[in-house]
Amino acid sequence: MGLVTCGAADFSGSIVREDGAYLVETESGEVIGRARSYRAGAERLARHHGFRADPVEIEHEREVYA
Repeated sequence: MGLVTCGAADFSGSIVREDGAYLVETESGEVIGRARSYRAGAERLARHHGFRADPVEIEHEREVYA
């Protein structure tokens, strides 16, 4: 699962990887489409809100289990 936030506007969403596909959801959980990658999903979410995602920055966060 990826969390998408926008620094220029007040919206967020998520990208959920499911069976090899990436589902793009708004902050309210509405699925607005599919994407081929996390980056493409972030771009789709931005377009949904009337923005151009340029640039898209991806940060990886991993939980370490001891």
